[in-house]
Amino acid sequence: MTFKTHEITVDLVNATPTKELRFSQGDRNSAKFVLNITNEGQELDLSKAKAVRITFKKSDGTTVFQQDCQVINALKGKYQIVLKTQTLAAVGNVYAQVRIFEDDRELDAEPFVFTVKQSYSGDTVVESTNEFTIIQKAIEAGKKLEGVDIDGIIAAGAKADAALPKTGGTMTGPLVMNGSKVTWKNTASTGEIDMAVASDGVFWITDKKTGRTIATIKEGVLNVPSETNLLKKAGDTMTGDLAMNNERNLVFKGSNDYEFKLRAQLNNNKMVMQSTHPTGNKFIWDYWADTDTFSITSNTNLVKKTGDTMTGSLNFDVKAGASKALRGIIDGQVQSGLLLEQSGFQAFDWKNNKQVFQYLEATNTFNVTATNTNLVTKAKDDRAIIPVTADAELITSYGVISDRRGNTVTLRAPIRRKVGSTNGHVFTLPPGMRPTMMLTQVVHASDGTPALMTIPSDTGQVLLQTITPAIMGKDYHIVLTYVVD
Repeated sequence: MTFKTHEITVDLVNATPTKELRFSQGDRNSAKFVLNITNEGQELDLSKAKAVRITFKKSDGTTVFQQDCQVINALKGKYQIVLKTQTLAAVGNVYAQVRIFEDDRELDAEPFVFTVKQSYSGDTVVESTNEFTIIQKAIEAGKKLEGVDIDGIIAAGAKADAALPKTGGTMTGPLVMNGSKVTWKNTASTGEIDMAVASDGVFWITDKKTGRTIATIKEGVLNVPSETNLLKKAGDTMTGDLAMNNERNLVFKGSNDYEFKLRAQLNNNKMVMQSTHPTGNKFIWDYWADTDTFSITSNTNLVKKTGDTMTGSLNFDVKAGASKALRGIIDGQVQSGLLLEQSGFQAFDWKNNKQVFQYLEATNTFNVTATNTNLVTKAKDDRAIIPVTADAELITSYGVISDRRGNTVTLRAPIRRKVGSTNGHVFTLPPGMRPTMMLTQVVHASDGTPALMTIPSDTGQVLLQTITPAIMGKDYHIVLTYVVD
């Protein structure tokens, strides 16, 4: 079949580019749009869309709702639609808008416009009217029937001679409900209780107001998850005392036929814990009230003097200036360890009477005092303001400065060699600011003139020397970072 086709791009956000699109009144079942639907210019995956429809507003004010657009490639948002005769019935501009239907939302694309030209070839003229889809008509019908109990009208067709009145009555046979529930309300409608049988055969009693389950019955087993005055097998709390006369056992059942019994031996004023098993019985602990003695007769998780492993914390009281130590000993000689103090803690070498490190809680400060360490410390952090030699001069007011942080120095030097100077020595770095090895670097003046900068590791005398052309009178803004010991 031959179609008069226009392919256009419509976007959810951006306006459709202006392009004159024309059809004729005489294009019956032959005018077609191919739609590329995008989102901010990007291809739109509409594979999960329920429908893509299009609405046309004609120049005479009438509207046409067309059925679903035909999918060409939903993954790329490409659809097509053949225009109805009624869509082209009015001469003039027609405004069109695409709508996308998804599960729980609808999206409108930006509208576009096309022109319908008068046809001089047809023998009849189609009257322009509104035209709605079946779905739209169904929606209108639904609105007219809104609030009408359709099921009640159908049910009213059956005879109700045997029905019980709403005010109450007596049933002489059983009441069987398939997949239904019964709700009880109080007279004030402040409380509602539901009873129902679920599809899995579980009978539920539910407080409808709070949504909480009161009880369930499954395969003859009653389960009460709500608050109750009964103790629950899964565990519960007694608010009163449990008193047992004579020498009764409180038994805890374990696996593999083990039982654990807590029992009072009244004749001995004694309480014992015992484990029983077909292979033999064992006492775990006992308490003698007369002597106030508690003895553990089994293996235990208590720390033993002969050596053991702790799984919890060991706390030391260091208040009021007291200190406690964890120290190592070899052949009676105290070695090193930790000293816990009110101010913090420290590692100390008692054998050589030297501090290793210290932590102070008040200032959150950790100091390494051992002389030989692989840590970078802040002990040498400093700033040096460095004067220039007679052969150099500053070009700014802030001068030559070196900052040390840890084992790194940042050098800032806004300088120039004086005109006529013959010595390249411009300034000297102080000890502690000198690199670990001699450094050389080509630096450039403001006008691009190169110079060779040399920083020796021993003397710290910084040289600024000519490469070519001469550097005297040239401004150099030098920033350099290097490693120091």
